[in-house]
Amino acid sequence: MLNNFTTVKKVAWGFALLTLVLMVAVALTLWQVARTQRVTQELVGKSGPMTEASLRLISGVNNSISQLRSWMILKDERYKRERLEAWSEWIEPSLANLKRLIDESGDTTQQEQLDTVEQQLQQLKQYQEQIEDIAPSVSSPTPQTAVQ
Repeated sequence: MLNNFTTVKKVAWGFALLTLVLMVAVALTLWQVARTQRVTQELVGKSGPMTEASLRLISGVNNSISQLRSWMILKDERYKRERLEAWSEWIEPSLANLKRLIDESGDTTQQEQLDTVEQQLQQLKQYQEQIEDIAPSVSSPTPQTAVQ
């Protein structure tokens, strides 16, 4: 079949075939770049802020627990105040931010998980308040009396 074509036709068909392959390669590349861009936008727009809010929430819980432990040991009002600040400045704003982000995403699984986390945080807050109320009534040596 190729014997019937002249050299010019063979070269033209070669260039046409090469052009077709190149067009398919460019189209596939553009398609893949668009997919990658969507994934990147999702990571930057949704996953990144959710991760940041989650880490702030965890840091707030750790700070609150640490301040409560210091309050129990040292009975210094500063730790009581800092525990409340951890809730008002870290935990509650991060929880509200997570709620907003999950509502925007519309993911029901994440919503259920956040509801569970919110219930656990409410329990933690109640337990911390109970401990804070009980701690001064329990007699324990203060650091000054322990050193003497």
